[in-house]
Amino acid sequence: MSERLRVILCDDSADLRDVVRSTLERASDLRVVGEAGDVPGAIALAERELPDAIVLDLSMPGGDAATLVPAVRSRVPSAGLVLYSGQGPRSTRPLLDEHPEVVHVPKASPSGRLVAAVRAAAAS
Repeated sequence: MSERLRVILCDDSADLRDVVRSTLERASDLRVVGEAGDVPGAIALAERELPDAIVLDLSMPGGDAATLVPAVRSRVPSAGLVLYSGQGPRSTRPLLDEHPEVVHVPKASPSGRLVAAVRAAAAS
């Protein structure tokens, strides 16, 4: 078996991170290597772990995805980014227009869609 894709989770809800971790780790090719609940922690974690993909929320303490995406892009350009947000298109569209490489998955989506998005983001 090839090496598993390394993923970090960035969301201010520890409960949601637990659910996402469980979802992703049921896939044999994904491994969650860290979690962060705020933007500064997410940036430091990305630099330390050099993940293949990062699942991030639109807003967290210490900033938001508009702050996190360029910071991670400059420090870990190879990491694929998945915006996992419960907010609608009005809130997410500006970020996605500016960063078309970011894959968006609404939090109400089936778990298989998140797993597929993480794989796709890591491959891009």
